[in-house]
Amino acid sequence: MYKAIVSCEVITPMFIAGADGKTPELRAASIKGVMRFWWRALQGEPDLGKLRQKETELFGGTSGEGKKGIAARKSAVKIWVQKLRFQIENNPQKFREEGINYLFYSMITMKDNRRKYYKPGTSFEIVLLSREEQKLEQALYSLEAASLFGGLGSRTRRGAGSFCIKKVEINGKSEKKWILPNTDDPYEVKDFIKQVVKPLSFSPNYTTLKNSKVLIFEPREDWQSALAVIGNAFKNFREKNKAKAYETPAFGFPILHGIREGNTRSYGGFLKTNGKYEEIGRRASPVILKVIKAEENYFPIVVHFTNEFLPPGAMISFAKGRNVDLNGKQPTTSLVNEFIKQLTSLNSYSLKVEF
Repeated sequence: MYKAIVSCEVITPMFIAGADGKTPELRAASIKGVMRFWWRALQGEPDLGKLRQKETELFGGTSGEGKKGIAARKSAVKIWVQKLRFQIENNPQKFREEGINYLFYSMITMKDNRRKYYKPGTSFEIVLLSREEQKLEQALYSLEAASLFGGLGSRTRRGAGSFCIKKVEINGKSEKKWILPNTDDPYEVKDFIKQVVKPLSFSPNYTTLKNSKVLIFEPREDWQSALAVIGNAFKNFREKNKAKAYETPAFGFPILHGIREGNTRSYGGFLKTNGKYEEIGRRASPVILKVIKAEENYFPIVVHFTNEFLPPGAMISFAKGRNVDLNGKQPTTSLVNEFIKQLTSLNSYSLKVEF
């Protein structure tokens, strides 16, 4: 058996809950779900059938191999959480930077419904167990990608739930290749990312790291200062362009417009096929804002995915109540591209990593 113990630390507030949706709880199932996503992002397998088969072999699931066409397959990697030394914020308040409050939005801005969270500094261990060394390594690569580009819980694409890997032991032996070295140099961060993150292929059909871009900015002294660099820029850009109702859904939807005027419209997408309209209710943002940590240095990070945002022929439209505008407009990523370009010019230093 091959066993990896991965010691982790929460970098930014982690809004993750159990069955009641309120009490902070870090579960193996949540971690596995995130690892699945980043494993797929690393694979980039264009054949979705092959992708599902490989994913099922690694993480478990159902397949069409049984006598009745469906068979359950156990995960090749067992996952559990241990030594959770949690610090819970039971009385959440707004943060000092308005850009951070904007990013966390519903988690923190609604006074009567603010979410409790695991505080930065909370530590925990993720244990991975497999009979196959290669399967264990695949799981570690997906967890590494999650720590560098994603997070755990809600609002991870807007800076919440970032965590770092502090130590990795495999069968009792320390493995340093998974650990971001202590540095204040963005070039060293870039070199580390290029060393441990190696996307295999690109698929336009789902989120992949291949062909994506990563912006690394100068480090700051704490997580709030780091997240504010990109959070304030994002807030200002979105507010400046809020009138562009058909363009802003490119940052993810549904998105509401006209809330204060009492004329609320929910913008999203739809696809017309064979004369029938199919609603596309939700799309995750192609832009991730987050923080990574190298000892006492906190680096603002922006990830920009370049996969197809909507299927061919889909349109951006709005609904007011039950009335849906079926004319719509062609989706465009021009506003997202403008934001990425602006980020590189607003800050005195940024470094681009392209896969």
